[in-house]
Amino acid sequence: MTMSPDGKTEYDAWHASPFVTKAERAELDALSADARAQLFAQRIGFGTAGLRGILAPGPGGMNVHTVRVCAEALARFFGRGGGKTAVVGFDARRRSAELAREAALVLASHGVSVLLMREPRPTPMLSFAVERSGADFGLCVTASHNPPQYNGCKVYRRGGAQMEDEQARAVEREMAHLALPAPPPALSEEQARAEGFLSDLGCEPDEAYAAFVLSSMTNPAAVRASHGLRVVYTPCHGVGGLIAPRLLREAGITQLFTVAEQMEPDGEFPTLPVPNPEEERALTLAFHLAERERADLILANDPDADRLAVAARDRHGAMRVITGNQLGALLADHLLSAYARAGKPQRPCAVVKTIVTTELAARVARKHGAQCCDTFTGFKHLAHKAQQLEAAGVLPVLGFEESIGYMPYPQTRDKDGVQTALLVAEMACALRARGQTLHDALDALYAACGCFDERTVSLSVEGAAPMERMAQMMASLRALPPKRIMDERVTEVTDYLRGERTFIRVIERESLPLAGENVLAYTLENGCRVVVRPSGTEPKIKIYALARGSSRSEAERCAAAIVEDAPQALRLNEQ
Repeated sequence: MTMSPDGKTEYDAWHASPFVTKAERAELDALSADARAQLFAQRIGFGTAGLRGILAPGPGGMNVHTVRVCAEALARFFGRGGGKTAVVGFDARRRSAELAREAALVLASHGVSVLLMREPRPTPMLSFAVERSGADFGLCVTASHNPPQYNGCKVYRRGGAQMEDEQARAVEREMAHLALPAPPPALSEEQARAEGFLSDLGCEPDEAYAAFVLSSMTNPAAVRASHGLRVVYTPCHGVGGLIAPRLLREAGITQLFTVAEQMEPDGEFPTLPVPNPEEERALTLAFHLAERERADLILANDPDADRLAVAARDRHGAMRVITGNQLGALLADHLLSAYARAGKPQRPCAVVKTIVTTELAARVARKHGAQCCDTFTGFKHLAHKAQQLEAAGVLPVLGFEESIGYMPYPQTRDKDGVQTALLVAEMACALRARGQTLHDALDALYAACGCFDERTVSLSVEGAAPMERMAQMMASLRALPPKRIMDERVTEVTDYLRGERTFIRVIERESLPLAGENVLAYTLENGCRVVVRPSGTEPKIKIYALARGSSRSEAERCAAAIVEDAPQALRLNEQ
């Protein structure tokens, strides 16, 4: 469906629509000219992890109309042939419950039998419920760690993994044929229940999920035996607090201290500068509590509890953050070691990571005689690769990416911050029994595998049609690649859209197994890599520095220099 360049035609149509309420019309009247251009120039679409946008009227915003259209498109795509089932869940953000109910009623109106979670729950529980119930698909209303004004929808396919790209494109094509604003669902809640198309999911998934998470621990005895580990936990005003503290205590963490100010689910995130625990400033209250209680470990879930941030005390007594890259490498080492000790691997093992994630994981896998496979960013890709490996007789023990998301496979089909919290506590307890910390274990990995450091810088893209501007910026880079970054010669250019790598000195090209994503990577003469990709969920261009060195300090200096110089070297500051 073609849209006018300035969105005026669409705006006028929304304002005149009989499906728009008086309150929604008031929202339309209050929009600035810039907001109108942004919200009415293009439709919201699927990014790295489903739909995500600002809660606002218009085809580019998250609202009841775009959710209705998304749900109808899902019903048309997944519901073909009739007799299909879906699980619908939601987090504690603004309007999440309302939007989830609206989606459920639209699905029910199209003959899909819907299991609707009654209360806000962690997103990993939705993935788990889809897999365990045998549902054909699932939908969770959440915007994960985005600011409070955002919301979104994550979509899961049969088996509990996120919808793949081809499926997302097919759903988007269905959405493009549906008119906006959208009419209300054909069935009311009472009718949907009476006709058997809508029923509630009560506490049953909670107990099943709890049993699953506890059973997935590799060394529960280490937790039960380590009564001295002192742990601080925060859900960052999200839904993780509804289940993670209980499971940590049941696993054997007896000295657990929760950040009281952040335990209640609250989509306004009143005590947080940003609701993203990947940013250290979001952990301020947790750090204060850890110092007050002399805690050894901080565990922080993001608001929908599918990611986990960790800080641990080192042997000198300082509480220091462990990055997503570092924790992924530690978990890979922990799980591969656990499988070897238990004599479980009757087949080859593998670790799956994304192309913007640390090369330390590849070295760790090699140390254990395991494979390490790269995918594009997003757990839809990680899960798909893990399932391919499993079908080929390889056991994928972990999938992870640098942005504090971890998928302990084969039990899990998406990132799970609750399950990972228990694995990290288990790892910390086992190390404590040997007189070591997580930081000691990380130092040992660097000594055995080499020194690496990673940094990321995000450049915001302002104004109307930011996705188009980001595409133009990437096209400009493709047309005129940099020759140097931080005074290091660029020796290789990898274009993941075309699926080819160019070796600069010998003017030679090779094809890659990965293709089709708008990502560029540059290998420097010193072996460091710089990766550039547009965000799939926000109007940002991301630059990843993947550095290595003969020492940790050298790797850290290299990574810091890359993120400082790269925006200018890539001419991204000029656009």
